[in-house]
Amino acid sequence: MPNDGETGWPHGDGSRKADELVLSGSDDAEAVAKLADFLTRHSVKVVHTSENAVMVEHHGRKFAMAPKLQQDGLDRIVVHEYWAAKPDNPEMAFMRLVNQLNNEYNTGAFYVDRDGDLGYQTQLTFMDRLTWEGVDAFLTWHDYTLFAVLFSHKDELQVYLR
Repeated sequence: MPNDGETGWPHGDGSRKADELVLSGSDDAEAVAKLADFLTRHSVKVVHTSENAVMVEHHGRKFAMAPKLQQDGLDRIVVHEYWAAKPDNPEMAFMRLVNQLNNEYNTGAFYVDRDGDLGYQTQLTFMDRLTWEGVDAFLTWHDYTLFAVLFSHKDELQVYLR
């Protein structure tokens, strides 16, 4: 099976290069397609792709992964995750809880979106290329840290979330 030298899949001679994904340049839409293919080849369930992001299901949760590339700078994949809020939440109390989560943990940023739902954003930074080992470690970190935060505050969050 031939290899373009960028994905880490076997070359015609059977050798393997490092399993990495090259995301260089500044074309985010092209990066989305490459990221979706890379994740799929590593058994991460891709639910949907758009021009801006890959929606994945990983360990029972769905979240978006949006590549943001810069021609000569630090690249990143921004992760967005949301939880539906109950209607008619007391806005200030909910925002105080969200601020508490941000002050207590250093995993990313929790926020209340325009619809009143709980949002979360974090990112994986890199320079032009990602290895599967790094992406897998990031996804594991994302799973464990969010689980720890949400589980630690499940009683408070149940008041506001569906």
